[in-house]
Order: sequence, then C-alpha cells, then structure tokens
Amino acid sequence: MVEYNGTFVASDSNAPALKGVVDANNTTRKVTLNFDRELDLTTLGNSSNYFIDFQKANSSTVERRSLPADVQVRAIDGGKGVVLQFPEFIDGTRVNFDGSV
Repeated sequence: MVEYNGTFVASDSNAPALKGVVDANNTTRKVTLNFDRELDLTTLGNSSNYFIDFQKANSSTVERRSLPADVQVRAIDGGKGVVLQFPEFIDGTRVNFDGSV
C-alpha cells in the first residue's frame, strides 16, 4: 500500500433540500419538486433516486418503494427541480395524492 499525504476537498457534502411547497396535482398526476440548489441533471433524472409511500386500494398497509418504471422523470429550471409524471394506476390502484406528499 502506498501512503498518501495531502489534502482532500469535498465540494458537495450537503444533500439538497426541498424548497417551497411540493406541488402535487391529482388531475394531471404530476408532482413538482423544487430544490434549494442546482443538481446534476443525470442524478436528478434518475428515477431510482426517488421513493414513494404507496398504499394499495383496500389495504391499510403503507409501504415505501422506489418509483415504478413507468413514472416519467423530467428535470426543470436548469436542474433546480424535477417533475414526476405518474401513470393512472400503480399495481391496479388509481394514483391519488392525498395531501401526504
């Protein structure tokens, strides 16, 4: 093993924070998230970076899961936000944002 003596600088050590109100629209099934700073567009557009709390119809169990593959992710505002376009149904349950987003 080779010893290294030097300085390491991490320029991006803080996670982004949501800025303002999350806009969830039941009619269009779109959720808009705005962040406090510009993010890398590849990271922002990667659906595996987002999770939802999902409750199937006729069930009392809420499960945290990654976004389904058919949710479209689109970066907006030069990388300071993202729009998530949900399908009409997920696992047979109609998509509805009940105010818990």
